[in-house]
Amino acid sequence: MKRRSVIGRVLHGTVAGLVFLVISMSAALALGQSSGKLLAPNGATDGNFGISVALSGDTAIIGASENGVGTGRAYVFVRQDAGWAVQQELVALDAAAGDDFGWWVALSGDTAVVGAPGDDDLGASSGSAYVFVRSGTAWTFQQKLTAPDGAESDWFGDTVAIDGDTIAVTADGDDDLGSQSGSAYVFVRSGGSWSIQEKLTAADGAPEDMFGWPVTVSGDIIAVGAPRDDDRGDGSGSVYVFARSGPDWSQQQKLTATDGAAGDHFADCIDLDGGTLVVGADGDDDQGDDSGSAYVFTRTDTTWTERQKLVALGGAAGDRFGYPVAIDGLTTVVGAEWDDDRGGGSGSAYVFSRGVSGWAQIRKLFAPDGAEHDNFGYALDVDGESAMVGAKYDDDLGDGSGSAYYFALNRTAIVEDQEAGVTFDRWVTGFSGAYSGGTYVYGRWTNTELQAKFTGSEIRWVGPKQPSYGKADVYIDGVYKATIDCYVPVAQASISTNVWECSELADGPHTIRVRLTGAKNAASSGNVVVIDRFEIDGVAPSGAGSRWDELGFRTTFTGTWIKALNPTYYESTYAYSRWPGTTYAVGFTGTKVAWIGPMTTSYGKANVYIDGAYKGTIDCYNPATGWRYKIWESEELTRERHYIQIRPTGTKRAASTNTVVVVDAFDVTP
Repeated sequence: MKRRSVIGRVLHGTVAGLVFLVISMSAALALGQSSGKLLAPNGATDGNFGISVALSGDTAIIGASENGVGTGRAYVFVRQDAGWAVQQELVALDAAAGDDFGWWVALSGDTAVVGAPGDDDLGASSGSAYVFVRSGTAWTFQQKLTAPDGAESDWFGDTVAIDGDTIAVTADGDDDLGSQSGSAYVFVRSGGSWSIQEKLTAADGAPEDMFGWPVTVSGDIIAVGAPRDDDRGDGSGSVYVFARSGPDWSQQQKLTATDGAAGDHFADCIDLDGGTLVVGADGDDDQGDDSGSAYVFTRTDTTWTERQKLVALGGAAGDRFGYPVAIDGLTTVVGAEWDDDRGGGSGSAYVFSRGVSGWAQIRKLFAPDGAEHDNFGYALDVDGESAMVGAKYDDDLGDGSGSAYYFALNRTAIVEDQEAGVTFDRWVTGFSGAYSGGTYVYGRWTNTELQAKFTGSEIRWVGPKQPSYGKADVYIDGVYKATIDCYVPVAQASISTNVWECSELADGPHTIRVRLTGAKNAASSGNVVVIDRFEIDGVAPSGAGSRWDELGFRTTFTGTWIKALNPTYYESTYAYSRWPGTTYAVGFTGTKVAWIGPMTTSYGKANVYIDGAYKGTIDCYNPATGWRYKIWESEELTRERHYIQIRPTGTKRAASTNTVVVVDAFDVTP
């Protein structure tokens, strides 16, 4: 699997032992729980620790290109039972001020690559990259890479990527096709030695395209961005995809956004995982100037096709969403370093999950102690259920000393407004596909309340705020916590606002109570309060022996499925269909999934798919009626995000009296 770091925009014109450096987070994240904050053991003012990050399994590498004196450092962290610990500090043996060692980092297994675009071996800012390898717990320098035709201001090492025995290093200041037209160099390893395999340039390259600012590699595919390309207007941007056959590389396709425009900076950041490519466009203006977006492309044979455009729920002008991006499997994380939820430039990152209907935003990440100008989200990476996010201007160890935050992405569960354990009096249920689970509840009557039981260490009330909304008191375990004002002066398009959160809880069972007082802001035109869902951190939805309700998190229906209530079923709900062409789908994280539901003499057949691959036709007929059959169980799966689809065929065995298919729940093995 490829691993690389994804960092911020172009700004040009060895420790012995283990040093534990994990700061436990008890403060709240707005929409994501950090499992640890990492700092440089010798951090200093203007160190820029977190300017680059790369994550692979239980190893992370974090760059600090300034380290207070401009020579640069990179730090390897490993995850242990006690948290993240510094394994080793990486330095250039020939380090000099201004080298910017650590500007970009990449990681694949036991090999790390560190870019130093300010190195001057072949002229000022000609650049270089350093390769390190690990044996046991020790990292050693393996080789220094430079461009065979390197020259002043090439910035070789501005971005680096590695997958196995292939490294790509870019030089976006190279001038083969004009000033700053850019290039990329491919190196391959044989034994313990790296040699250049090919130099890549754009077939239609031109001055100032900056081909090579971002690069990513996966197997025999390399994608190179040119964010200042002008095919769709000045600075609209493009991506070039190259494929390897034997030792030779050839340009396969040039990609642009279908709605690209001047200043979008499409390809300011890119990432590739197998046949899926994510491209950031932080200058896009769908939600205001420089609000940003990201595009997902997939490959069929040798052709790449734009599949979906991603934008942030609640995105705003100046957020620069799409900068950076990272993908691994069914998870994509997109940064928005200029988001201002915790002060101007405090930053955030958005997590998207891929299901049968495409990509959907499932979480928003913040630094628990985020503050103005931290630029959380300037660098990030994702690997499986883990994410690492850099905040290069955090000031814990001095102004601009920097930090990084680790997130366990599988630790959020959803409590829907209609689930068992949620009770309410004189609240009204509404139905809309825009809301999680297709439902929401609202109330406006004094002394009415909604109560929900949950297990975890942090809870967030998610729903809309509007100019006609009122106030509510919130209690946890019977203790008053706050009076929440759901009024905002301007109508909001987003219905997924983080209305209120609490993280000061022991990990265990709790009860939240939302009580209406009839009060409202003087400027509000009403006193309505709306709840879409509660999000719970501190307990994984795919924990040991987890059972997921059929109407729960990440559930989608295509066609006609009837949702019904019956206390005989798990969580007192079930869904059924008998029509061909309909689909039930749910995402999950685990190594095995089992479909739980009834079987009887009037049931029909359904096709089952895992991650889009057909697994079999299941006959739900059984002469012995039962409610909790294990109707079907998958084979062993890799522990990552998957989705299961159930598609009724409209057929049945001769003995059955109908073609009905019922879904009650799923058992997920972690």
